Amino acid sequence: MKFDITLFFLSLITLVTGLLVTKLITRINILDIPNQRSSHSTPTPKGGGIGIIAAWLVFITGYYFLYHPEIDTKVIIIVISSLIMGAQGLGDDLVNISFKFRLLFQIVISSIVVLMGLKLRSLAFPYFGEIILSPTSSFLLSVLWLTAFTNAFNFIDGLNGLSAMAAIVVCAFIFYIFNDPISLLMLGLCMGAIGFLRYNFGEAKIFMSEVGSQFIGFFIACCALALPYYNNDAAFLVIPFIFFIYIFDTFITILRRLVMRKNIFEPHRMHLFQLLNRMGWSHKKVALFYAGTSFIAGLVSFKMIALLPYLQMYFFLGYLILCSIYCVIVISLAEKRGIKI
Repeated sequence: MKFDITLFFLSLITLVTGLLVTKLITRINILDIPNQRSSHSTPTPKGGGIGIIAAWLVFITGYYFLYHPEIDTKVIIIVISSLIMGAQGLGDDLVNISFKFRLLFQIVISSIVVLMGLKLRSLAFPYFGEIILSPTSSFLLSVLWLTAFTNAFNFIDGLNGLSAMAAIVVCAFIFYIFNDPISLLMLGLCMGAIGFLRYNFGEAKIFMSEVGSQFIGFFIACCALALPYYNNDAAFLVIPFIFFIYIFDTFITILRRLVMRKNIFEPHRMHLFQLLNRMGWSHKKVALFYAGTSFIAGLVSFKMIALLPYLQMYFFLGYLILCSIYCVIVISLAEKRGIKI
């Protein structure tokens, strides 16, 4: 993506906005009270996602004011629906909305987005090649993707810096790889998240909380669906590939809880990243490890997107094997140290 001096200063303003608004939110008395499942021990301000959203809106407004591009329908859909999801998250931060209601709300908003035209059109698999999806399968898979990814991102917001760094890495790579309106939206989010990270990395002064995780998760999921409309259908796979270690962590944790007949909707500390933290890894170390893994996946994605779509699935298979080995190692070490998993 072309990066000129005007875009540089706009990005800088966005970053500063993220810093200032996040700092302002820390002074508002909305606290996250720790419990036995929390990774923090003292009441900490929450709602830091507002700073990210505010900075992102500054970027979008500034970009369209300075460059006067044609306003794309898909951009409008993404912006409005993501803000609605963020508003739902803010409501949850204030009054503790039940998970079932949140899930229903996510499904409804996701369905509306898909019905408005933002959806998967095809998938490709080894030996089968590209499969054009029927209207019904396209709708169901698209809604499933939007809802599942939104919750996956929400679930990883469990250690300081983890979710913000995940967003920064994936947004930075999408901006660098592609040249379209979606990559610009992601640049704005990247800069806002960097500003927020100043107060969330290490000893957190504020948490992103639901308003941030719901907004960012849904926004990134929407962007994955939108990328193929500006590039090719294989572009959809880039975001889940870069984000794969986080998706795997969420999926394997849910699977383990189902096997152990535990309620998957209850708060817990069974994620692989949480086990690392309970074994003595600091929040910084865990966040950097996951972000570093995601960064390497981003570098690999340069090679992946040059291949035919069905061949790209082999990259996912290799990544899945590596993540499975990682899972076995972490769980084995936790068991040896007597940590309840």
